[in-house]
Amino acid sequence: MTLTTSVVGGGWKGVAILDSPMSASDWEGFDFLMQLDPVFTLRFADDSTVWVDVIAEGADEPLVLSPFESGEPAGSRAGSEL
Repeated sequence: MTLTTSVVGGGWKGVAILDSPMSASDWEGFDFLMQLDPVFTLRFADDSTVWVDVIAEGADEPLVLSPFESGEPAGSRAGSEL
């Protein structure tokens, strides 16, 4: 995955592009997880981690990541606020 980040307001936004497209069955599984809870752990090469909210528009579209704010219900931010 290639991750590009930018500063937005007082925080950040990331756009993740997968190295290869997901298969239909992989997308179905990912979509299922997104419907349960769109909060994931993003792990970096140095093994540090951060929780992120993920917005996925479609199987062939980049993923939009933003920091997950604890105390805020998962997925409560509208995409336009990113």
